[in-house]
Amino acid sequence: FESLPFLLDINELLFEGYESSESVVTAEATPTLANTLSLSTLSFSALVLVVWALGASFALFGILRSQIKLNRLVKGAETLTEEQTKTVDNALAGVVYAMPTLKFKNLSSITSPILIGIRTPTIYLPPGCTDRFSSVQLQAILLHELAHLQRNDIAANYVQKVLCAIFWFHPMVRAMDKLIDRAREEICDNYALAH
Repeated sequence: FESLPFLLDINELLFEGYESSESVVTAEATPTLANTLSLSTLSFSALVLVVWALGASFALFGILRSQIKLNRLVKGAETLTEEQTKTVDNALAGVVYAMPTLKFKNLSSITSPILIGIRTPTIYLPPGCTDRFSSVQLQAILLHELAHLQRNDIAANYVQKVLCAIFWFHPMVRAMDKLIDRAREEICDNYALAH
């Protein structure tokens, strides 16, 4: 056993008061209460870490799955007709929005306008949106979406959802997530009403 010093080191780590006779470790070494507690704490900590990692992975997978669904959804989008483009331009006449890359498209699978995209933001309009609403109503709808764009709400929402995934176990984080979502929509509504 003297030629295997690593056995002594492992036993020293596991058992505080090991029994030995002339530097030979006996098989009847008994762990102390302190080491037993530290090993069970380590096991509990490892278990908590594994449970947290599984929960966070599941939540992050949900975000990824939603993004994939969203990408599939917008693939069926069509560009606005010339008449629809004129209607949108008339509704936004006098509104200053500094976003040359902003696009407008029709998307048949939605029921209300949505803003999607960080690098190339696009406002997707439901079928008949430009025909159903008056110019004032359409302007309010588009201003709401432009408010999301000006406030960088898409990027902020991604960060918010990732934080929710990291802190998935905390009920106050989920409650705060809902409050922030509601506040974000109210702020954009107020922006639209103020203009």
